[in-house]
Amino acid sequence: MKTLNRIILINLKIIILITALIITNISYANNAFSATNSKYSSLVMDAKTGEIIHHVNGYKKRYPASLTKMMTLYILFDEIKRGSIKKTDLIYFSRNASNKQPSKLGIPSGGSISVDSAIKALAIKSANDVATAVAEHISGTETLFSNKMSMTAETLGMKNTVFKNASGLPNSKQLTTPYDMVILGLRIKNDFPNEYYVFGLKSFSYDNKKYISHNKLLFSYEGANGIKTGFTNASGFNIVTSIQKDNKHAIAVVMGGNTGSARDYNMIKVLNKSFPKLSKTMKLPIKNPYKTENANYLPQIKSRVDKNSYFDKIKLKVNRIINLVPYN
Repeated sequence: MKTLNRIILINLKIIILITALIITNISYANNAFSATNSKYSSLVMDAKTGEIIHHVNGYKKRYPASLTKMMTLYILFDEIKRGSIKKTDLIYFSRNASNKQPSKLGIPSGGSISVDSAIKALAIKSANDVATAVAEHISGTETLFSNKMSMTAETLGMKNTVFKNASGLPNSKQLTTPYDMVILGLRIKNDFPNEYYVFGLKSFSYDNKKYISHNKLLFSYEGANGIKTGFTNASGFNIVTSIQKDNKHAIAVVMGGNTGSARDYNMIKVLNKSFPKLSKTMKLPIKNPYKTENANYLPQIKSRVDKNSYFDKIKLKVNRIINLVPYN
């Protein structure tokens, strides 16, 4: 009898494990971000404490695509803050800028755009021709500007980021990580609070055309106030987003989506899971945790690392259930 009971219990254990794995596989199948998607990464930081609430491949190098324009805008905002550029200034387009691949505004060589319109075109339309024109306006050439971008990234603590152009158009040497993109998102919001609003705009008009933001979370997710999306074939669909609600603030990144809708779905899933874990209070003893008067500063990052795989968790639960059933 004991032998029969043991056989029954072993079979029951196998059935439960198989069922759990089938359910898990169905869940993954329903989510376009499967475990086989080598491009996928995600990371969520609590903007009030600096704590990493969630990450999957959050420190792996990835292609930024148009997330690159966040750094282009960071440098442009800095030039405005220094007074070397005004929003009413005109930015002229070289042949190099005008010939950039879409997405673009399509301004011809010799044409111009105001700095204010350029900012909106970068944040909302993600115009590649405008990114190159801004780079050439500030540094003379896009190559010199991309060097400035990389040096700025180093200064901000983005240790695994290298820029080779201002737009995010394909370049195998232009790399970043989700963690670095979170830092950049935080620094834009904290260093240029008067300029950040542009990332939350749902549309802008130029030359009698209306351009709608690519960031669909602005239209659908409560508390979303930015900041940028991106896509190339090599990178997949990327997004950095800022969410503020219930006195909480998260900066989150999803990279490597198979489609734009799958990327957005996964971002919502990650945010919904992470938001209950966020703090409502600033735990650091200084007003601005990301920058001091004399030096750049980032809070010590704490990661919540779960060493057990999903399979291990299921196995532990099954073992607990089996232990409740006596052998005799």
